[in-house]
Amino acid sequence: WRPGRKSGWEINGIDNRVVREFSTRRNEIDDALQELEAEIGRGAHPNEIEHVVLRTRPSKNHTPADDLVATWRERAALHGLDADALVAVTDHQLHEQEVDEAAMFESLVGADGICAGGSVFSRSEALAAMVNHPVPATEGDLPQPLLCGATRLIKLTEQFLSSPHVIALTDTDEPLYTTVEMLSMQDHIAARFAKGLRRGAHLVSDHHVDAALDQHAHLTGEQRQLVTEWCQRGNRFQAAIGRAGAGKTTTVAACADAWTAAGYRVLGAAVKGEATRTLAAATGIECETVAWYLVHTDPQSLPLDSRTILVVDEASTLSDRDLDTLMDMATTTGASLRLIGDPAQHSAIAAGGMFRVLCERHEHDTPELTTTHRLQDPHDRAAAQALREGRVDEAFDELAAAGHLHVVGDDLTMYRHILGRWW
Repeated sequence: WRPGRKSGWEINGIDNRVVREFSTRRNEIDDALQELEAEIGRGAHPNEIEHVVLRTRPSKNHTPADDLVATWRERAALHGLDADALVAVTDHQLHEQEVDEAAMFESLVGADGICAGGSVFSRSEALAAMVNHPVPATEGDLPQPLLCGATRLIKLTEQFLSSPHVIALTDTDEPLYTTVEMLSMQDHIAARFAKGLRRGAHLVSDHHVDAALDQHAHLTGEQRQLVTEWCQRGNRFQAAIGRAGAGKTTTVAACADAWTAAGYRVLGAAVKGEATRTLAAATGIECETVAWYLVHTDPQSLPLDSRTILVVDEASTLSDRDLDTLMDMATTTGASLRLIGDPAQHSAIAAGGMFRVLCERHEHDTPELTTTHRLQDPHDRAAAQALREGRVDEAFDELAAAGHLHVVGDDLTMYRHILGRWW
């Protein structure tokens, strides 16, 4: 076996030429889309993509199975995968796989293990992680997946969940777990955040703050308060809550003007590319995705310095591991970090658990934007607030009262409607 190109495992010895040969459907769609986009000079509309998918779909036929297999063999042989080559990659003597359970569990709770992209996991996610995670191999050997039956897999997973590396967080039908390593990291984040409060970092004078507020005279009282809190409290690390449509980026733009006037360098980041572009367009500051910062962690060439303030938008989508890395970078360089988002907007604990915790623990140091400016219809505002607070039925009632609830027959139709309206 060999690690898959995206995830999972592939048969070692069947190279990418063969894989591409048997991915002709995907290739036909991609080629047709490239031709369309080159012709019209823009990206394809969802309706146009659907049209391409339908137009490139081959007519159904009833070719006998023997004829299909013969054709597949011919196509594979053109790329070197003939009968002998297939035997060479599949006809191996099976050896009983020796699994060092302690080493396996240790690897699973490492930085690239089960909590690589989130802070918590369920039993089913532990089963999937056990299957996909490479079994620790001796030096020089290729990593291999866990090769065993369902009974053995379930037993190993239960042993892992009951091991000293794992802590059960909930006691429900589908309990949630985390690792000791992840809890230690979260404690480290919390302690370092608290230590960074009121450190006299990147202070801005009244003159520069007043000038920025005059330049953004349209800001509301709570938006002006956030500018003051972020620019004049001297916190190395600080969070802010900004509900959807409450003018987060507009307020950040005023902060950026005040910091820049004081001689500081302001950078922006977000997890998603679209949010990053929106932040850059609304504030005029240089922005990159969080992933970009995560690959620039060489201590000799860090993208931050002692006169830098890094603003992370949509911080509720930031994983705890990534937050820890950004805080490391800021601590090493003397930069400051500002986090803004809505802890209630993304309910997945794994997405941004510590952002929520930091907002709750440091409520008096966390300014909040509560007034929604984007939604003008009172029913829409009430629906957004109800949804934010988990009152889903009430949110639906408000949307229906406004005539903004559209019911369709299936999920595929729903996605088409959403894409069509958004585009």
